[in-house]
Parts: sequence; C-alpha cells; structure tokens
Amino acid sequence: MDEDVLAIIGIFFVSPIVISSYLAFRHWLNTRASMGPVQLSPALADRLDQLERQIESLAIEVERMAEGQRFVSKVLVERGSDAPALPGAPVVARGASDARPALAAADAARFPEDR
Repeated sequence: MDEDVLAIIGIFFVSPIVISSYLAFRHWLNTRASMGPVQLSPALADRLDQLERQIESLAIEVERMAEGQRFVSKVLVERGSDAPALPGAPVVARGASDARPALAAADAARFPEDR
C-alpha cells in the first residue's frame, strides 16, 4: 500500500479515539470542579488524625532503630581486628582464601557425635 493511504487510514481511526478521550477528560474535570471540597465527618477526621499520629510515632521508632544500627556499625568498623570473637564463632585468619577448613574444624569441635 501507499504510505499516504496508510497515514490517512491511521488518522481516520485514531482521531475519534483522541477526541473522545479529550471530551471525557474535560467532562470529568468539570464534574470534579462543580462538586466542591469534600467534607469529612468528625468521626472520620478523628480516625485520620489518630492514624497520622501512629504513623509518625512508627517513623520515629524506625529512625531510632536505624540510628542505633548506624552507631553499632560505626563502632564495629572502628574496633576492626581488636574486636573479640563471638562465642562459638569460627576463627578465620584475615585474608584467608578459603574459610571452609576453619568452619569444618569448628563444626567438628561443637558436634562430635556427627562423625
């Protein structure tokens, strides 16, 4: 087919869709504007205020937890290799290429009945 014919067919089918979408959107905007502001009942307004306060308190608690985690991470980084090992944790030398032998030895020491 000729490109001009395809363009005319495209315009013929697309134009009504675009125009009807524009008219529907304009009608929706006019309807919303004529409704005015939404009035909330006092009970609903109180519940929304309570929900807002609860969400704010939850956000504060999450921020406190994040601050504590940042502090602990900072302390652990500053301590570096001076930090004592946790009880029961396998001892692995820094720079070791493979931690499996140390883990296997630690597991064998903790669980002798498996052998």
